[in-house]
Amino acid sequence: MDYQELIEEITRLVMLEMAKLPPSGGQASGRKTLVVLDGEIEDIEGVFSALEKMDSPLPVFHVYIPPELEPEMKSLNILLPFTPLTGISRRNFKKILEGVEQVIVPYLSVSTLSAIANLTFTDSVAGLCVTALTTGKPLILCSDNIHALNYSPLKENKKIMGMIRANLTTAEEMGAKVVQLNKVRDEIKQREKETPPAAVSPGIKNVVTNDDIMVAVNQNMKVLNLPRGTIVTPLARDTALALGIEIKIV
Repeated sequence: MDYQELIEEITRLVMLEMAKLPPSGGQASGRKTLVVLDGEIEDIEGVFSALEKMDSPLPVFHVYIPPELEPEMKSLNILLPFTPLTGISRRNFKKILEGVEQVIVPYLSVSTLSAIANLTFTDSVAGLCVTALTTGKPLILCSDNIHALNYSPLKENKKIMGMIRANLTTAEEMGAKVVQLNKVRDEIKQREKETPPAAVSPGIKNVVTNDDIMVAVNQNMKVLNLPRGTIVTPLARDTALALGIEIKIV
């Protein structure tokens, strides 16, 4: 082990010990949330505006951005402290969810709902949701788009509407919580009371190591947007600089 690797390991061990310290009063929760954007989402800015209002219950969150939304996301000036995730393969679903406390789908399309209800891994969005359910992670599905169908011409098609309602019921029976977007904050707070997260050191939100930088390289990421309080190890910074990855603390 050379000097840089030694520093990397010491930093990791120190952070693990700090994570065992109890939080002080008034500090934000240490829960990590994965926000999964549905590829058919109609108002990305509106969703992030809602997430911004949930700043307290979502002190640390990552956002999965499906390939079809990447161009639009790059054109938006979003300053929220989140880490974007792209290019996720099926082999990585469980690994990604290992460090996540809860998964939120702020916009649920009919196709994604159908895939979840039928345990179909049609894409990474449905795959992450199904994996969350099968690994016991809380899954919150925002049904605003689904409920809006009751006021659309589709409401006259009783067969299709019946299938959609049946899929919603199935998702709930599988363990998903179906709520409207403006109720997500209340749902998270309620879960905080029922199942308090493991104690973490106040202000410590994440640790980025050399391995994380290499994951970013494999995903062809050029910029890492990290929340305030994130610790970036020296070796990770050197690797990012050498490989042309910009690290931003937002």
